[in-house]
Amino acid sequence: MLYAKLRGRIREVFGTQDAFAYAMGMNRVSLSHRLSGKLDWKSSEIVSACALLSIAEEEIVPYFFCCKKKRTSSTRKINNSYCFLGSRKIF
Repeated sequence: MLYAKLRGRIREVFGTQDAFAYAMGMNRVSLSHRLSGKLDWKSSEIVSACALLSIAEEEIVPYFFCCKKKRTSSTRKINNSYCFLGSRKIF
């Protein structure tokens, strides 16, 4: 699951994703798209989220830079795993 650690921290601190989205100043659909990997996190959003969730600077990587599975649109099978930094493939 994408952003599993971040989702857990959100539940721990805010109870719900809706409450966290409100605190972030974004609607719940925008947050949902970020947590599902449909939209990338902006650096300013990462900074705000870290402040709200008390995530230290040295802890950012496991919360926000997770691995995604690349799927083919025709077969929906997982081909390979790639790690992404934002929207750039890094390996």
